[in-house]
Amino acid sequence: MLWVYHFEVPLLKGCCVSVCIAFTSHYLSTIMDLHSRRIIGYSFSKKMATDLVLKTLESAVKNRTITGDLIIHTDLGSQYTSDDYNQRLTELHSGC
Repeated sequence: MLWVYHFEVPLLKGCCVSVCIAFTSHYLSTIMDLHSRRIIGYSFSKKMATDLVLKTLESAVKNRTITGDLIIHTDLGSQYTSDDYNQRLTELHSGC
């Protein structure tokens, strides 16, 4: 089955995964540009929290210029539905 999507706006996917290092859990957060299939932002932390995904978002913004509308797909975990994260997304959208 082939899925073909045509978007006029950037489509990004946010993801967090748990990584075990020296018997301690750490978390890697990434944002992938689904058009180019490249990781454009990432952050690494010992805690799965809003701060982790905010740092990832800032990393992505530094690596990719946001010039208009934006679609971000996430798993809707608590860090992605937090007021701070949604406020930053609103700031990015209104600044375009």
